[in-house]
Amino acid sequence: MNTDETITLDPWNDNNHLLTEEDVYKIYERVGFENPKKNIKINNLKFYQTAFVHASYVKKCIYESLNKDGNKNVELTDRPNGIIDLFDEHQDYENQEFLGDRVLDFSIAFYIYRKYPDTNQGFKTVLKTKLVKKHQLAKFAKFLDFPKHLIISNQVEEKTEDGRYNIRLLEDSMEAFICAIFLDQNSSKYYSKVAHDLKNVRLIGPGWAVANAFIENLIEKTVDFEEMLSKEENYKEQLLQFYQKEFKLTPEYVCISVRGPPNRRIFTQGVLDKSGNIIGQGVGKKKTEAEQNASLNALQYFGVLDKDGKTIPNKQ
Repeated sequence: MNTDETITLDPWNDNNHLLTEEDVYKIYERVGFENPKKNIKINNLKFYQTAFVHASYVKKCIYESLNKDGNKNVELTDRPNGIIDLFDEHQDYENQEFLGDRVLDFSIAFYIYRKYPDTNQGFKTVLKTKLVKKHQLAKFAKFLDFPKHLIISNQVEEKTEDGRYNIRLLEDSMEAFICAIFLDQNSSKYYSKVAHDLKNVRLIGPGWAVANAFIENLIEKTVDFEEMLSKEENYKEQLLQFYQKEFKLTPEYVCISVRGPPNRRIFTQGVLDKSGNIIGQGVGKKKTEAEQNASLNALQYFGVLDKDGKTIPNKQ
């Protein structure tokens, strides 16, 4: 094996900091919890801290991403004084993101079920899709000032689109933070020995109630339902109509890349113009989501929608 090539990396990021209990209480206050220091007990701060740790600041992930073929030496520059050290394997937010996604999904469905009891299933499904989409979760995260708490490598900070305001990073962190609430508020001295032996897998206690209240308060404070319900977000359909009107064609989508393990695929899809050039790209956890985002990107390219996804007058 040839190991002559050496890669030197400087991942250290002086914008990173570990979340404190004070930070967590401020987040609870932001969504309207009254006197959280008195009413909410933080049992395990590490759950909340982990919700902001990106894989780019995990030692093993760094080595594996730079040495996929196993024939390179990876060296890190010396860590400056006062800079947070890299985290060990499985200390990023990936596991919490997985569970938080499910808690969010159920909580939002429960909220819609109660808020709009007399609507049909199709209405509820469309609204839930809008509330859990990555752009909306990123908006929630920005409202809560999550960007300043993210722990990411220097490279991600500087080279990723929008840095620590990147939509994908904020979406993932939002899901992981909901999981942190769920797990932390399920940490209680009242649990049976069996529950303790199951480690973090506990389905008793106030974790669900607190997480659900947090999500509902967040929705009530940030979502304009009249605007959300009136906004057309089927970007594939909009692009299809635009192509048929302007070019008498149907948009063609291509796969640009598929990354990640089988249970966590990340798709990047592109949409072609009439000459076969990629004029829109989108990323998603499902191919259909990536194509929707690529369609949005294409509609913005053609000047049909603005950067916020709103229709530009006289462009349709």
